[in-house]
This record gives sequence, structure tokens and C-alpha cells, in this order.
Amino acid sequence: MRKTIQKICKTCNSNFITSTRSKTLYCSGKCNPNVGGLRKGSGRGKSGYYKGIWCDSTYELVWVIYRLDHNLIVERFKNKIFNDNLTYFPDFIENNTIYEIKGFLTQEVFDKKKLAESFGYIVEILLFEDLKKEFDWVKNNYQYSQIEELYDNYKPKYSYICDYCNKNFTTNIKRTKELKYCSNKCSLLGNKKPIDKVELSKIMKDYYKNNPEKTGKGITKKTTTCPHCNKSGSISNMIRWHFKNCKQLK
Repeated sequence: MRKTIQKICKTCNSNFITSTRSKTLYCSGKCNPNVGGLRKGSGRGKSGYYKGIWCDSTYELVWVIYRLDHNLIVERFKNKIFNDNLTYFPDFIENNTIYEIKGFLTQEVFDKKKLAESFGYIVEILLFEDLKKEFDWVKNNYQYSQIEELYDNYKPKYSYICDYCNKNFTTNIKRTKELKYCSNKCSLLGNKKPIDKVELSKIMKDYYKNNPEKTGKGITKKTTTCPHCNKSGSISNMIRWHFKNCKQLK
């Protein structure tokens, strides 16, 4: 049986019981000010700052770039919207309109939208297909190999030396193989084994010796005769040049 201890909540001053090993100072998550909120970099997307504005994904990045370039308002929602069952931290706000940028939809997204609307907000959910003009703008006006390079102070996570051309290269993908290449071209050339022509010739001779039918030698081709000019030949050639195509018919 685990040992328990009685503590006083640091926020509401109520008594609560917890394990003697627990270091918690709060009776619940509602009283703990460190629970919830926008945790930067906690999402699935590639996150970072762009001109001092936090973006949780590259979808948010292109949206922010487009609006800044067109002198439109870009402001992150600084508070939270909540009730007894749900807490919502919106992405961006303009006047009374919340812009929520998502890679996919879940039931929770619709529940949060309904919650915000109950407080008088207008909520626009933007998916990939809704950001086409933003992606096109960034693609046509910025130079990059990977879109996350547009973040402030961007720096790739890993640095390697190519095992074929010996050039330094950087990437966000961890290379686990012993040999590392900077491009597909170097990978093909680096993994290409030299061909021994003498050995290859011997292998081919042995193959055709054991499979004579593959050479086409010693096989009698079927022939046919044209009824108009009485010439004979292989079936494929005769059909092409004789029978209904025979010159004797002209």
C-alpha cells in the first residue's frame, strides 16, 4: 500500500492528499498555472519564429508571410477560451475573427470552434487547400530548398561530410546509415560497384549455355506462302507485305 501525505494547495489553500513521493504543490490541474497553454514547438509541424512572430507549422509560416507582405494584420491570440469541459488556445485573431490553421480536422477542432462562437467570435478554419494563394506567393517570391529555411536564425539540425564528393552538407533528417551522401547522384555513384567485364562475359556465356532457347539459335521459325505471288517467308513479314498488301493485287 502506498504512503500518502496531506498538503495544502498553493493556489486555493484547500487540503488534498497525494503520494509521499509526489512533488506537486497543487490539488488539481485547474489550480496549477503551469498546466495547458501554448507550448512552443509541441506540435507536429516544423516551428519557429518569422520576424518575431511564432509559427507552430509551415502552414502558419506561409500564412504569416503572405499577410505581412500584403500589410495585413498578424496577431497571435494572447488568451484562452474555456469552459468546464474544454480549453481552447486559438492561433491568430483579427478584430473579432479567429484564424485557426490546421493540417487536418478532428472532432476536437469543431468543439473548440463551437466554444469560441459561443463567446461571440467568428472562427475560420484554414486547411492546406485554403492556403493555395499563400503557398503560391511564397513559392514565387522567395528562394529556398525547404520552406522552414525562411524562419529567423534557421539552422539545420545535422551536419555531415559526403562519403563520395567529400563536401559538407546539412539536413534536418538524421542519417543512420554508415555511408552518408549529399544527393541522390552521389548516392548512386557511391553505391555503384565496378563491373568486371571478363567475369560478366563468363557469366553470360554460362547462362546462354544452360538456356539455349534464350539465344534464338536452332529454332525453326514458322513460314507461310502468299497465294498471290507464291513467295514464302516468316508469318509476321508475310502478313505485313503480302496477302492483302501484296503488290500483285495492284
